[in-house]
Amino acid sequence: LYERPTLITTMKLFILATLATVAIAAPQGYGYSAPRSVDSDESVEVIPILRDDRVREDDGTHNFEVETGNGITISQSGDSNGDKQGVISFTHPDGTEFHMTFVANENGFQPQSSAIPVAPAFPHPIPDFVLEQIEFARQEDEAAAREAKSSIRTPSGSYGAPSSRKKREAPSPAYSAPRSVVSDDSVEVIPILRDDRVRQDDGTHNFDVETGNGITISQSGDSNGDKQGVISFTHPDGTEFHMTFVANENGFQPQSSAIPVAPAFPHPIPEFVLEQIEFARQEDETAAREAKSSVRTPSDSYGAPSRKKREVPAPSYSAPRSIGTDDSAEFIPILRDSRVHEEDGTYNFDVETANGIVLSQSGDSDGDKQGVISFTHPDGTEFHLSFVANENGYQPQSSALPVAPAFPHPIPDFVLEQIEFARQEDEAAAREAKSSVRTPSDSYGAPSRKKREVPAPSYSAPRSIGTDDSAEFIPILRDSRVHEEDGTYNFDVETANGIVLSQSGDSDGDKQGVISFTHPDGTEFHLSFVANENGYQPQSSALPVAPAFPHPIPDFVLEQIEFARQQDEAAAHEAKSSVRTPNSRYSAPNSSEEK
Repeated sequence: LYERPTLITTMKLFILATLATVAIAAPQGYGYSAPRSVDSDESVEVIPILRDDRVREDDGTHNFEVETGNGITISQSGDSNGDKQGVISFTHPDGTEFHMTFVANENGFQPQSSAIPVAPAFPHPIPDFVLEQIEFARQEDEAAAREAKSSIRTPSGSYGAPSSRKKREAPSPAYSAPRSVVSDDSVEVIPILRDDRVRQDDGTHNFDVETGNGITISQSGDSNGDKQGVISFTHPDGTEFHMTFVANENGFQPQSSAIPVAPAFPHPIPEFVLEQIEFARQEDETAAREAKSSVRTPSDSYGAPSRKKREVPAPSYSAPRSIGTDDSAEFIPILRDSRVHEEDGTYNFDVETANGIVLSQSGDSDGDKQGVISFTHPDGTEFHLSFVANENGYQPQSSALPVAPAFPHPIPDFVLEQIEFARQEDEAAAREAKSSVRTPSDSYGAPSRKKREVPAPSYSAPRSIGTDDSAEFIPILRDSRVHEEDGTYNFDVETANGIVLSQSGDSDGDKQGVISFTHPDGTEFHLSFVANENGYQPQSSALPVAPAFPHPIPDFVLEQIEFARQQDEAAAHEAKSSVRTPNSRYSAPNSSEEK
């Protein structure tokens, strides 16, 4: 769960590093030139702009085409629906050419370039006969979709539910796999032995398909949208493929020996720690079986253990015996095992063993947690990790954790100075706010509600640390900040050197804004974002793009995804239009609203 953001960030940073090499010089005729290199006193080379054509119509259609004297070409066009396409190309200093075309429409940003990293190949080749079955199913679905569109009908309120609720009859045994496109010989007729499909009005469903050549696909789902199923077949070389899966509020969880395994932990976990973890797992399983054997009302708090304080075991309690040896095991006493759970959900536990393993964690009634894990490796290396888990996610801190690569494009010093200056201002405002007696706002991180006055034009950026010369004064042209009592706010800041920061938020905590500035080499940076119940969603040409899916997604799958998205939007609009009291418990979903 926590490795995926690192992978995505790495890919994003790679693409950003590529795009950041595009340095656009000033237009000809105005004398504006690329910035002077800080390491050289020689005059810089003026790179003329050979072409700069930009057209924008009132209906939103636009076209622009820019070409510089050093071979940089950027072109883009867009229609009134917001769809865009374009080309970016240039030559690296080592002579390597970069060329990227892209399309951006309702299917997202779709770049094409030999410089974009490619996702790894599927760990096991998919046999041709399976691909033929998939293609045949896609063609069937397309034909059904065309037939359905030709008739007037009301779409079902169940995601991906077919039009007919009744059980589908099994096709006759003469029904066969499609003919191989690479052969004119008569095809082998593969009968469908079983094709049972049932869907109820409440959304529960079950289907079970089996072909004569051993392909089996089965799936069932309940009215909450949870699903489980099995996919199995035999490869032409006799290798069996078997995969089971569960899809629920925890995501899609497949289980198969053919699925690739995540890389090993960056530092080997000692065997004695693994033994302690295994022993704890066995204890938890025993407690779970014991709890199930008694009749009790389940708690409405997920995973809430018994509320009473657990007694500390006797010092003779020891770690399990090592599996790989017949020698007598070393008995490692547990020096401390304190566990307390309160009725409101707050809890605290603290465990320490004689061999230096320490596990401690505490949590409050809102579900926020913090804790520490530490031990010593057999080679004497100490491991220490502290963490906080709250509405901002799981945030670990440890010298043993891998570090993300450096930002691919240096952030200019003047931008860093402005950011640091703004941070110091915010800290000063926070200290001032804490020094006065006031009732805290129920809106997270809400500053003072009164409008801030715009500072005088003489207000300037902080002095550069690396020089003793007098700093250039960069006036703040606009600094408008407004906070209302209901939590809505708006601020808009602009400096004379082109930095623009603007953001607004509503009473529900939803936010949107824009950040833009120009790099010293003349490259413009622009990012807009929205932050709401769907998370933080940035939009910028400087953001890297994930690699393309290794296998084309069939149109009928994309149509189902789009239909589900439209349904979710409609449900969200309907929910917002009704007056309701928000739940005071963080991230606790309402089961009735999820259906």
